Amino acid sequence: MNLSGLSIKSIVHSLEIDISNLIVIHDDMDLPLASVRIRSNGSSGGHRGVQSVIDHLGTDAFLRIRIGIGRPDTDKDPTEFVLEACPMDERDKLIQVIQKTDQMVELMIKEGPQVAMNLFNH
Repeated sequence: MNLSGLSIKSIVHSLEIDISNLIVIHDDMDLPLASVRIRSNGSSGGHRGVQSVIDHLGTDAFLRIRIGIGRPDTDKDPTEFVLEACPMDERDKLIQVIQKTDQMVELMIKEGPQVAMNLFNH
């Protein structure tokens, strides 16, 4: 995942996709578990996969849907935290978030990202 920019760059160039139509969906430890936010550009926020996309595309001007996974306990390594299996008691929340994300993508495509941001970013 930390090198995802390589694959995305290849797809964007081979299919001649306008970067403004690219939607990257990723986890975000800075958001509480199961919260979702849409962002139209900006820094990677320390997310290595998003930074890879920015580096390989040469721009941060693509859409992102950030899915909150919360932060690990203070004694747990963040890298291990993002790679471990989701606890059973949190799976239902994440399934609902995935369904919500599907709705967000559909609305972004049909009505535009600003409409989706106004509806879902609160």
